[in-house]
Amino acid sequence: MTQQNKDRIFSILKKIKRKRNGSRFLFISMSLISIIISASSIILNLYAIRYNVLPVQTMSLFVAIAVISSVITFLVTIQSFFNITESKNKLEQNVEKRTELKNKIEESKEVNETLVNELFDTYV
Repeated sequence: MTQQNKDRIFSILKKIKRKRNGSRFLFISMSLISIIISASSIILNLYAIRYNVLPVQTMSLFVAIAVISSVITFLVTIQSFFNITESKNKLEQNVEKRTELKNKIEESKEVNETLVNELFDTYV
């Protein structure tokens, strides 16, 4: 493998890693924001129950809203957990595949198009 090919591959890999890290940060931050919003909704509903002017007429409504908000928060948290777990498993598979491709590239002194395409497929 020539130095020019190595430099080209490393520059492409650097761009791909930057994009992947950006999308990962966006996904995790959006998941955390949705959890925080759901938790804030629960807290505000509990304050509404506590400082309610007409507790007899509206107590069941506020309790129903609090329960629904709690269920939604739980579901959002579970969804975020499963998405992160799925991403982790996919990354582990990609690492294994990249290791195999690295060994193939080191064995064959030339880099052909199929090896490069296989390598790029692990970053998608």
